[in-house]
Amino acid sequence: MRQIYFLLIALMTLSYSLSYAQGYKPPKRKVVRFKENKIKKRVKSYDHQSGFNLDLAHSTGTKGFDVNFLIGEETKMFTTDYQYFFKKNIGLKVGLGYEYGAPYSIPYEGYYFQVQPIYNLVKFREKLFLNLMGGFSMVHDDYPGLEELNNKLNYGATLGAEAEFMVSERLLLLTSFEQKYILGYGRWFWGLGLRYIMF
Repeated sequence: MRQIYFLLIALMTLSYSLSYAQGYKPPKRKVVRFKENKIKKRVKSYDHQSGFNLDLAHSTGTKGFDVNFLIGEETKMFTTDYQYFFKKNIGLKVGLGYEYGAPYSIPYEGYYFQVQPIYNLVKFREKLFLNLMGGFSMVHDDYPGLEELNNKLNYGATLGAEAEFMVSERLLLLTSFEQKYILGYGRWFWGLGLRYIMF
């Protein structure tokens, strides 16, 4: 008799649980949808093979830091530059440089401060970029072989071109050619460098 009693209680509990489960409706979950237009706008030149955004290197607000080694006719130079794009493909480079050598076997040293606007002229297959540069150079020359350059602060202009090859989203390989005109004297340099994009 007890077994029949417990069996009836178990059947009643099971039927109540089934009826409750059928009548229970879980709350609706919010479906999160990404705004595709914003994503497409920001990553419009996304390269699926390399896996990085190709437009960011020359976009508004992009910041970069350069290190370059340049060779001149009689001297060599190291430069470091900070670059900022205030408009797409139009930027500004501000940097320091150290030039050294021994023209006509006389030791020379020069300490540079440079401000150069840059413009991205050519973009080839989203990997290679050609920039035009031109701006202001100030240099403290230390060259006993020439009075105008003997421990003097001199000013001049710089014109040049720069090519960038994109290695990764943040790293670019550089090659450049510059012609400086200071006190009527031409100084040309060719070199290689690296640029790190900070965004």
